[in-house]
Amino acid sequence: MDTVKNSFTDDEELKILQDLIAIHSVNDHEMEVARYLQKLLKKHDISTKILRFSETRGDLIAEIGSGKPVLGLSGHMDVVAAGDLSQWKTDPFILTNIDGKLYGRGATDMKAGLAA
Repeated sequence: MDTVKNSFTDDEELKILQDLIAIHSVNDHEMEVARYLQKLLKKHDISTKILRFSETRGDLIAEIGSGKPVLGLSGHMDVVAAGDLSQWKTDPFILTNIDGKLYGRGATDMKAGLAA
């Protein structure tokens, strides 16, 4: 069985997640996330295109390889509003490690999935 070499160190992977969480992509404002991921994928020679719906809304499509079978992955780039920030123990837009658990807006749904 072939093994795939990871192109990123653990620190680089955390930096991607940190960067994504720092983007305030609250409902209908995901364009900055799309541009960030597009730039990251371009560094690794992965072709992308953004389907723009408005100045703040769009989808990012990335393709690797050709032929069949085709595997499609889907994820959203926006997050729900954080609400009353005084109710948060940490800033929701700063990736925070507490006792080995990562906290931040989108840390589990869906920015961690996008980072992966």
